[in-house]
Amino acid sequence: MRMKRNLCFFVLFFAFSGFTNLLNAQNVGITDKSGGITPANPLQVHKETKGSNTLIQMSNQSTGETAGDGFQLGIDGSQNGFIINKETGKNIILGGSNIATDNTTIENDGTVVFNGAATTWDELRGSSSARGTGSSPAMVQFTGNGPLFEWSFSHGASDKYLYCELQLTHGWNQGSRIYPHVHWTPSTNGTGNVAWKMDYIWQNIGEVYGLSSTAKVSTPATGTAWQHEMSNFQTGVSDGIDATDKTISSILVCRIYRDGSSVSDTYLDPVSLIGFDVLYEINTVGSRTPTTK
Repeated sequence: MRMKRNLCFFVLFFAFSGFTNLLNAQNVGITDKSGGITPANPLQVHKETKGSNTLIQMSNQSTGETAGDGFQLGIDGSQNGFIINKETGKNIILGGSNIATDNTTIENDGTVVFNGAATTWDELRGSSSARGTGSSPAMVQFTGNGPLFEWSFSHGASDKYLYCELQLTHGWNQGSRIYPHVHWTPSTNGTGNVAWKMDYIWQNIGEVYGLSSTAKVSTPATGTAWQHEMSNFQTGVSDGIDATDKTISSILVCRIYRDGSSVSDTYLDPVSLIGFDVLYEINTVGSRTPTTK
């Protein structure tokens, strides 16, 4: 009977001890220091001597991996932390719950690449200019007063044009759709649609420019004079322009105008063009070489 009581006591003691250790397990230390450590944070990893060294090494291979294998975290002699994938040609992938498709990848040569939802967006600004005098829109006083002037396009005419050239940046996600658009303001509180068109030619370096294509858009004026509006150009029923096979440093040559004589343009007063730019997707910080991604 006494033996049973003693056995029960030891079972309860070790169970309580295990439970106590579980409660304290949030303070854990991993070290090769001879004197050990007393961790003050949830996890501390120490090494015995200062210098460049791996602190944690992980591998999905069998045991017996060398120091030159797997995924390593460490600190160098200047107290800089490092993360290295030692496997030849393999990457480091950072992401959340959809990491298989949405992630930031650090490639084996250190290049940073954004994938899926991790890509970012920016705008490529076009500076519009007049070519010749007879076909140029009027430059009028912006908002009807003050020292600022902008290009003005009248209703009922489609013979006034502005021109610009745009070069795709080295951070652009090659082949991804681009979205040119105009920023404009109505000059009165009137309503109706304002139609815009863009004639363009787009070619890579080494390719021959041919016939131009046209993108267009019709957007209603909201009934508020000098309100900032934005209209996205369309090719067919889709916003933007298809960029299949296009590469960095390719150049669009563009002509922009109000399609004031079309039946889709029903706003009867002038509008001012205040900006033209292209929204584009970025998947790298620049390019790997001066001419290629």
